[in-house]
Amino acid sequence: DRDAVMNLGVLLDGEGKREAAIALYEKFLVRHAFDSGVLNNLSVLLRKKGDYEKAVAAVRRLLMRDKSNLDAYKNLALAHLAQKKYKLAQTILENALVIAGTKKISDPDIYVNLGMVFLAKGDNGKAMAAFKKAVAANPNHAAANYNIGSLALAHRDYGLAASSFAAAERTWPEDPEVISALGYAYQGQQKFADAAKRLEQAFDLRAKKATSAEFA
Repeated sequence: DRDAVMNLGVLLDGEGKREAAIALYEKFLVRHAFDSGVLNNLSVLLRKKGDYEKAVAAVRRLLMRDKSNLDAYKNLALAHLAQKKYKLAQTILENALVIAGTKKISDPDIYVNLGMVFLAKGDNGKAMAAFKKAVAANPNHAAANYNIGSLALAHRDYGLAASSFAAAERTWPEDPEVISALGYAYQGQQKFADAAKRLEQAFDLRAKKATSAEFA
C-alpha cells in the first residue's frame, strides 16, 4: 500500500531510522519505479543524508515521466543548493514558478526555497522579496514568516520582526528559536516585560528538549 509505505517512511525517519526509511522506499520502487510521492520522499531523505547524487537521480527519474511535478523541482533545487550550486538552484526554481503559473497554482514553498538561494548568495533584498511573496500566497507560512523576521531583526526593523515571528509562532508554538527571536524583537521595541517573558519561555523549552533527549 503506497500510503502506508510513505507514512511508515516518515515515521521511521522521525525515529532516527533514516536508513530503514530509505530501504523501505527503494523496495517499493522496485515494483513502482516512477511513483511520484515515494520518489520525492526518497529524494528528501537522500539529501538529508548528504547523498546528493542519488537524491538528484531520484528526482530526475520522476521528471522523466512527469515534467511538471513541482515537488520534484523544489527537491532538485534544494539538492543543488546544498551543494552550493546556487545559479542552477535558482534557475530550477524560476522554471518551477513558470510551471506553477501555467497551472495557475500558487505555491509559497517555491518562493521560500528561492529566498534561501538568495540568502546563500548574500542578496538579502531579493531574499526578503521572495519570502514576502510566499507570505502573500500564504500569510501563515511559518518558514517564510520566520525568515522575514530574521532579516527584519538584523536590520533593526523591530515592528516587522515582531509581527513576523508572532505569525511563525502560531504554527511553531514550541520552537525555542522562534520564541527567543520574538523576545529580541520585543526588546528592540522596548517592550521589556514581553521580551523577558518570551526569553524565559525559550529557555524553558530548550531545557525541556534537552531533558527529553537525555532520557530518549
